[in-house]
Amino acid sequence: MAGKILGSYVHVKDKKGDVVVLSPGQELPGWAKEQVTNPNAFRDDDAVEPESTPTSTEQQPTGYAALETAALKAELKKRELPQTGKKAELIERLEKHDAELKAAAGDSSEDDGAEDGDGDSRAGDPADGDNTEE
Repeated sequence: MAGKILGSYVHVKDKKGDVVVLSPGQELPGWAKEQVTNPNAFRDDDAVEPESTPTSTEQQPTGYAALETAALKAELKKRELPQTGKKAELIERLEKHDAELKAAAGDSSEDDGAEDGDGDSRAGDPADGDNTEE
């Protein structure tokens, strides 16, 4: 017996607890059957799904937008960030934190940060060799 074919996007958690997005036209994996309880998530058996790649008008959520609110809150908790607000606010908070981490990683990989002249406390520091008296 063939598995049920999805007629809409479905978010389920795999055995490791990671969120997996299943697309319309996909066969529902056996491990996810108990998680999908809405009969409207499946297409009619008579429907034929053409095999094609998604067009530009069929945009699937990506990144944090593809996650459920509970998964977003779990990620915020893991990062010790506030977990309150609407889904859009949670996504914004995670993206802002990602940008801050990326900026911090970029700052540490630059030669010493003195080139931008933004008040870096290391600029003109006697420990940089300015103090040659010993």
